[in-house]
Amino acid sequence: MDRPGQRVHLGQRREPWWRGPAVIEGDWISIDRRKAEEYHPTLYAHLRPGENALAELAIVRRPRDAVAFARSFGLLYAPPKDGPWRESFRLWDKQVQLLRIGLTLYADVQATIADRTPERIRQLREAWSPLLALGRPDLDFTAITDVDVFSQAADAVVSIVNDGVGDASERTAVTVDKEKGPLWFMADPQTPDLLTFVYLQLQTLVTGLVPLRTCADPECGRSFTPDDPRARYCQPAHGNRTRARRSRRRLTSAGEGDEQETGT
Repeated sequence: MDRPGQRVHLGQRREPWWRGPAVIEGDWISIDRRKAEEYHPTLYAHLRPGENALAELAIVRRPRDAVAFARSFGLLYAPPKDGPWRESFRLWDKQVQLLRIGLTLYADVQATIADRTPERIRQLREAWSPLLALGRPDLDFTAITDVDVFSQAADAVVSIVNDGVGDASERTAVTVDKEKGPLWFMADPQTPDLLTFVYLQLQTLVTGLVPLRTCADPECGRSFTPDDPRARYCQPAHGNRTRARRSRRRLTSAGEGDEQETGT
């Protein structure tokens, strides 16, 4: 699915990427294979502005979110050559929760690396020790130092990313226009499925120590890279929405207090 007159000279990707009309069928997220289209997840011409598989997958919470994701990016694993193209939402939910833990933990570790103060390291310990202890039953987290917990958190990020990436790698590709010739170079992920590609995206963030935040809007929760270190929202509209919601709650509470005072 290249633009007219353009084609992508790819590496030796084993399977094509597919996306298309998706629906919910019980617990299943299904794509109509007859209407599916081939695309490339790193080619901007194939994506809407701002579309990013890692960010979009991390905010999947309900089956309808998974359907929206599948329409833009496809299923998490390579579809079978025979049989229906579908995956259980329970599988999606499990994978998304692990991805979200990896993103959130990395964001905290990266922020602690950038601001290596005893207070910041202590905050990371308080936030993550219970979860980290589940993965290291051989360690007594009450007996190790804050810096040791910091190290365990970083190791956990590495484990999550490496397990997700597996043996995948990235090669280099070039987009070529029929009349103009080569246009630009791009990454060509050598992955068996879309989920692994998402972890390659996370690996790029982690190895680049890219600052990462979670949008403070409860209705969003999207991971984003802040342009301003003070930024709490992935876009201004979400900050406005959160402040408006807070203002409505205050007005409602004030109104209820007035009614109690007047006895109405």
